[in-house]
Amino acid sequence: MILRLSLLSFLGAASLAACGPGVGADPAAQRFRSYDLKITHPAPYATFVAISPGAPGAPMPKLRHLGSRDFSRYLMARTGCTVDPHHAAEVIGDPRVPAGYMVPVRCMP
Repeated sequence: MILRLSLLSFLGAASLAACGPGVGADPAAQRFRSYDLKITHPAPYATFVAISPGAPGAPMPKLRHLGSRDFSRYLMARTGCTVDPHHAAEVIGDPRVPAGYMVPVRCMP
């Protein structure tokens, strides 16, 4: 009887833990917010922004992540511009260890 009750309480706790807010949350949104990025928009009507680490040794997103919807939301929150999906981002420096990226953007006037 005690074994059955402990098993039922374990299963109940496990099922409640699976319904928590961390399960199924979008990890990409959290990942981009954890980056310390310096974003430079060189002119008000420029069609690109320069992205570099905000501090020496800070992590950079992968090139393939720059075209994602989550990174576009991150960029919109920081600059008011979104990533232009019709143009490719370019690497600044070594492709394996980039110093930064030039990201094409579309900005609302």
